[in-house]
Amino acid sequence: MQDERRRTRRGQARRDDLVQVASRLFAERGIANTRVRDIVAAAGISNSLFYWYFADMDDLVQATIIDARRGMRHLIAASVEGLDDPLERIYVSTRVLVQVACEQEIHRVMTTADAEGLLGEPHNTEVRKSFDAFISDAVRLLAEGQARGRVRTDDTPMHMAYSWRGMVNYNVVAHHRGYLHGSVEALARSIASFVLRGVCSDPALADEIERTHADLVTAR
Repeated sequence: MQDERRRTRRGQARRDDLVQVASRLFAERGIANTRVRDIVAAAGISNSLFYWYFADMDDLVQATIIDARRGMRHLIAASVEGLDDPLERIYVSTRVLVQVACEQEIHRVMTTADAEGLLGEPHNTEVRKSFDAFISDAVRLLAEGQARGRVRTDDTPMHMAYSWRGMVNYNVVAHHRGYLHGSVEALARSIASFVLRGVCSDPALADEIERTHADLVTAR
């Protein structure tokens, strides 16, 4: 019955609303300090309706992480659609990744947890799956760039993928803690430029790509 309710259009919309409310509260208070009563109060629903959709709080946390992972991959795929050059896809996808990680609540939570292992099991496992999905996609993209002569070949795609993600995580966490000032757009542009120039086989290629995408507006 619960699974059938989730599959109806109305049921899916209600579940999605609860996930969004939860992600906002998690970002404001932290997951450990958010209770079911907080979520139902913020969503304006009863406890019984909450448990109609989720077995418990852990079930909801898992859902927010899984939804966020799918949403991020969809946004990145949409942002690079039609781009053939692997370097362009690296630059644009990094700008989108940073922008979303800074501005959307659940991604702020996940990026901090990813960097510092804050959630505990089983949630760290789900966050790790998100990290691994990024690394897998990045390795394929970097390997393609090496094969096409666009990405430097003096390092492995795996090493560069981890450096790419580490650069994003460190700076996003620093932004959330107030260590970095300025606009999110400027931060996203700076990180994407750093990553691009760190992997490209020729600095002139990076110059060209940054000029091409100077007016990029990331979709969120």
